[in-house]
Amino acid sequence: MSQAAVGKIGTYLREGKAVPAGWGLDAAGQPTSDPAAILASGLVLPMGDHKGAGLALMMEIFTGVLSGGLLSHEVVQADPSGLDSEGSKFFLAVDIARFIEPERFAERVEDLLSLVSAGVDGGQAFLAPGERGWQARDRNLIEGVPIHPQIVEQLARIGVTLPAVA
Repeated sequence: MSQAAVGKIGTYLREGKAVPAGWGLDAAGQPTSDPAAILASGLVLPMGDHKGAGLALMMEIFTGVLSGGLLSHEVVQADPSGLDSEGSKFFLAVDIARFIEPERFAERVEDLLSLVSAGVDGGQAFLAPGERGWQARDRNLIEGVPIHPQIVEQLARIGVTLPAVA
C-alpha cells in the first residue's frame, strides 16, 4: 500500500499524528499506531474485532466476488495508489415498506438512536454513521473547507490553483 494512500490513515500520516490503537499492524505483524508503518505493511485491521471482520468479509464477497470484480488485495496490486477508479461497487436497496410501515420504521430508528445516544457516558458524544460528515459539511459551508498544505502542494504540482483565503 502506498504511503500516498487516501483515507483516514493517510490523513493521520500527513498531519503527523499517531492513529488510534487497533487500526493496524507493522510489517512484523505487531500492533502499531504509526500510520507510515501501517501503510507500508498494508495491514489495516477491521473495526469491531470479530464482528467487524465478519462485516469486512461480507463486503469483500459483495464487492469482489458477487460483482465479478477484484478482491481488495488484487485492487492494491492493480493500482498501488489506492485510488482505483475502476474498482467494483455494491449497492443494496431495501424496500422498507415490504417489512414495516415506513413511518414506524423511522420512529423505531429514532428511538434506537436516542437510546444509544443516552447510553454514552464520559462526555463522548455518540454519532450515527454519516452524522460527522453532515456536521463537517455544515461547518465547511460557513468556515470553508480545510485543506492540508501537503494536498495544496500536490494540487499545485498538477496545475490546480485554489482561491486565496480571506
